Amino acid sequence: MSQTSTMGGKIFRFFNVIILTLASAACILPFIHIVALSFSSNSAVMAGNVRLWPVNFSWEAYQYVLEREAFWRAFAITLERVVIG
Repeated sequence: MSQTSTMGGKIFRFFNVIILTLASAACILPFIHIVALSFSSNSAVMAGNVRLWPVNFSWEAYQYVLEREAFWRAFAITLERVVIG
């Protein structure tokens, strides 16, 4: 008889799944929130209306970053270091 087929094993598996699910959500949800912020309009972000889904979908943040020379310079340095490393 395996350990997981006993009543204690089933209870352990149940609580293990619950705890690991909560821990995973605590790690993943902040990243989802940041992505939602990045795809939302500036007015929705400033008003605090964005949670886990973008509000007034917009590419403005990415357009702003990709138009900056400093971003591309930093990106080139990153690629250089990856190749050298």
